[in-house]
Amino acid sequence: SPVAGAALIMRDLALIALLGAVCASCGAAAPLRQPKVVSADADGVVRTTLTVAAARWDAGPASFMTRAYNGDVPGPTFRLSAGDTMQVRLVNDLGPDDADYSMNEYGKPNVTNLHTHGLHVSPEAPGDDVFARVGPGMAQDYTIELPDSHAPGLHWFHAHVHGSTNLQVQGGLVGAIVVEDDAATAPPELLAMRDLVLVIQNVVLDASTAPDPIASIPAAEYLTGSAMSLDIEYGDAAAARNFITVNGDHQPTLDGVAPGEWVRLRMVQAGHGPFMALHVPGCAMALLAKDGIYLDAPRDVPFVTFAPGSRRDVAVMCAAAGTYQLEASTDGDMGEAGAFGQLEGVVASIEVGGGAVSMSLPTTLPPRPRYCDDLRAATPDGAFSVNYGGGGGSYVNVALILVTVAAPAAVVVLNAAVWACGLCPRPLSRGLGCCRCRRRGRCAAAADDKAPATATATAATAA
Repeated sequence: SPVAGAALIMRDLALIALLGAVCASCGAAAPLRQPKVVSADADGVVRTTLTVAAARWDAGPASFMTRAYNGDVPGPTFRLSAGDTMQVRLVNDLGPDDADYSMNEYGKPNVTNLHTHGLHVSPEAPGDDVFARVGPGMAQDYTIELPDSHAPGLHWFHAHVHGSTNLQVQGGLVGAIVVEDDAATAPPELLAMRDLVLVIQNVVLDASTAPDPIASIPAAEYLTGSAMSLDIEYGDAAAARNFITVNGDHQPTLDGVAPGEWVRLRMVQAGHGPFMALHVPGCAMALLAKDGIYLDAPRDVPFVTFAPGSRRDVAVMCAAAGTYQLEASTDGDMGEAGAFGQLEGVVASIEVGGGAVSMSLPTTLPPRPRYCDDLRAATPDGAFSVNYGGGGGSYVNVALILVTVAAPAAVVVLNAAVWACGLCPRPLSRGLGCCRCRRRGRCAAAADDKAPATATATAATAA
């Protein structure tokens, strides 16, 4: 009918206009924006709400629906001080999961929770409890207390429901956490630097080009198993369907850098798989911290390498005016890590111009607390080995770990989520904080059993 035909024409015109707007955003580099900042009140308490809901991510080469905190990708940056308390209400406004969902697909893609990755805090509820499950329409209150001795450094937060962690994290449920430097102990050269957060992600929308389609998030996974259409609209048909973003934007530009200025980049590798080797050709780069732990002094490096989930603090200085690029390259010495794949391409640009300034690097960096002591020269009291193995195909978010334990240990803690009953001849159950065994017809703690000289156990643990 004429009415139906007119409606179709209007729909097509609207789609063309939308694609044109997306394509226009592809042609011009976005300025490097900083995520919204959440910090503590005068009483040292952070009070905020993170609402998980469907939102459109205009990432540059593509615009698509995803899951986001408060409508933003990435979520806000928490800037904290040692001794602060985080009071976070996590609200799940996602729709219900598909009741007919296949066991071979992502498990419960719309169930979520909150994990602070790297903080030296309690894993028990109502704190950083990775076992919490916040279903659609539900909410949970977290209270996470930083000790007064907490080291300054860069960490991050993300969704951590096992079975859908990869899907939700790669989709944008991430954010940075900065524990600020103490002005009384930080060198003035460090405090004088411009301080920028870079949350780096690799977006995978095309499984045909992914090294491991099962571990990636192609459109089909969203369209067939997510209860929420990905609704991808590509701004440029020639653009790669897999690309890198910084703070939610593709290849943004850091403007206003003066020749000779040292700029601090706090980088979070919030991607889902490949390693990264980053450098800035033509500029000096010094490594300041790894995974939220300061080095003794800045270290000149040609590349900085890091895996998904890790963090790197670097200082970058370009001596002359010009346009420089922060690149992910395969030229870095990745060692065995290169076997797992690397990201390549321009990550961001740096525009350097104006009058030159004179800045210097500090000769030392802030002291580390006792729990971050350098143990390389320490004499160990004992040892155990963890050998990675397993086999047969690809599995989402799961590794098979082979643990060899030397006596007299009775229980080995692999991480906050797994206790291995390696010395239990007949394991009854495994759970956080316990490892119970069946002995003489009753249950007993593993420590009560006489352990053999060595024992071996296997446990499945989330990656």
